[in-house]
Amino acid sequence: QTGVNTWGPKLVGMFGLEPGAFARTQSGWESLIHPDDRAGALERVKEAIETGAPTEGEWRAIWPDGSVRWLAGRWQVFKDADGTPLRVTGVNLDITERKQAEERIRHHNTVLDAINRVFREALISETEEALGRRCVAVAEELTGSEIGFIGETNADGRLSVIAISDLGWEACRMEKPAGQKKLPVHFPIHGIYGRVILDGQGFFTNDPGSHADRVGTPEGHPLLTAFLGVPLR
Repeated sequence: QTGVNTWGPKLVGMFGLEPGAFARTQSGWESLIHPDDRAGALERVKEAIETGAPTEGEWRAIWPDGSVRWLAGRWQVFKDADGTPLRVTGVNLDITERKQAEERIRHHNTVLDAINRVFREALISETEEALGRRCVAVAEELTGSEIGFIGETNADGRLSVIAISDLGWEACRMEKPAGQKKLPVHFPIHGIYGRVILDGQGFFTNDPGSHADRVGTPEGHPLLTAFLGVPLR
């Protein structure tokens, strides 16, 4: 009823705070919850107040240094004889390691499923381009990207594109002979995508326009705001 929160020292530490740093208010607690989880956590609090039953929830806490930890809580609201909420008591656990392990397993299974899908496509695809398009689609699904391509280095040490995503074609405004969509071939290995091939390592940037390896894009090329490249051996 007073809006005052009293925490044990271990709970203060779970939020990355120094002893005595907690504001001891409900709004102070809310401000420490990840914005994407805040509405869900408050809905669970509301549910606990309405039912008076033990309630559980999970949310991410943002520490002062910007790191994120997962917490699980279990609490109960106690009411007087008239049903007026008096106080809430509860406990929290840091479940970050468990959540990270679950995410690693989920990611591992997702990648294995994608690989198996590519293998299945390899058995039924009649052309290299058809297989490439399917591989691009799987890669886009894994990464959440919208535009992708697969290229292959040839005997001359140059790059020929095997497949481009449909959205990549739609966004492309470069001139094409007779209006035909023709896959680019025989590109020199340079620029940002060349760095992936030369180093043999995956590469990501959210600012390709200012990267040291940038060589620019042709007129009509889709706007490049981020780049992720992965070498396939």
